Amino acid sequence: MMFYHYVTWIAPLMIPVDSTENPWKSVYPSTALQDTSPASRALYHAILAQSAFNISNLQKGNPESHRQRESVALKHYGASLRELSKSLNATKETEYDACAATLYTLMISEGNARGSVAWRNHFDGVGGFVTHFVQQKPWTRSTHSWVISQSLALSFEISQTVNVKPYGRSSITDVLLDSVASHQNFGYTIGASCDVLRTISSIRLFAEKIALGDIPDNLGILIQSCLVELSPLNNSNFDMDLDIPERDSVLESLPETQQHKFLDCLHLRLFRTATLIYLHQAILKVPPRGVRKYVKSVLEDAMTFIHMRGGSISMWPIFIAATEATEEEDQLMVEQWLAISSRLGMQNRLIARKLLHQIWYERSEEAAANGLDPNQVIIDWKAVQRRLGFDLLLL
Repeated sequence: MMFYHYVTWIAPLMIPVDSTENPWKSVYPSTALQDTSPASRALYHAILAQSAFNISNLQKGNPESHRQRESVALKHYGASLRELSKSLNATKETEYDACAATLYTLMISEGNARGSVAWRNHFDGVGGFVTHFVQQKPWTRSTHSWVISQSLALSFEISQTVNVKPYGRSSITDVLLDSVASHQNFGYTIGASCDVLRTISSIRLFAEKIALGDIPDNLGILIQSCLVELSPLNNSNFDMDLDIPERDSVLESLPETQQHKFLDCLHLRLFRTATLIYLHQAILKVPPRGVRKYVKSVLEDAMTFIHMRGGSISMWPIFIAATEATEEEDQLMVEQWLAISSRLGMQNRLIARKLLHQIWYERSEEAAANGLDPNQVIIDWKAVQRRLGFDLLLL
């Protein structure tokens, strides 16, 4: 039952546009069931743990059932760690897929399903794991290895944008990202393009250097290159008209394949626009009024996407936009997204709601205290997160 729940409920929520290429319906389950090695058993138990945590969250209205499912989840989580430990002590290239998928699934279980801050520990271990395979580079030899590896790479880059501590480069960035990002479909599991994800990584590294007082001499050129890269004019992925009149009603009449194509393009655009917000936020230190048009664009695209798909939108772009939302109509769209997301059984969505409400509250309080409009107040949302004791997994 838990395995079935994973494939039918969790898997579609792990990717923006569900299709036959969804690896959580194919690659992860088949890798878990391919043999009886410790690595495959570790992934199997990790999948059951993620599923049980999700069911437990969905049943919070029934305290007894909630506790029972959580207990089951913790047992499978522990079993996965034990099997993984056996595998990591003598990892073979043939077990790379199962070990990498297990590390990713345990990370998701901690940050997404449990809402725990311990998810980052798994990423700390991924770096060392990847270095063992620098010579073999299994991610270049099979589709399954590449799919799992690109999920690790892009999830790491996204998760580091939330890290309150400067992290710099790692083997995941230097070895894994540079290798897997050359594939044409890189980023599809999170609904972003390769160039945008590389730009996010660059912005993060620039921001960390600046925070440490290491300001590059060519910072202006670097910022300009990011702006050019993120310009809609420089994007060849938008081969559909995303702004047609009455697009919701028109889209519903399109064949499913055309709807999927439109949604893919729409998600690429909102991710790109959110990266513009991130650039202005992390490096240029622009107040909300300077990015309002981008915030509005991301949230309106998100509402269209959610209306057609029911809420499997990636978390990073809409959260980044929501941190800068000061207008009532924009915050209302954020609340609509939160209302849908809170019913998915994913704890990080509930944490996001608490964090966003606190950011909005602190911005309003500071604005009132200084006689300013909230859209003039810059709030360091990562500092707010630190005070609350959160470490939000934005996946």
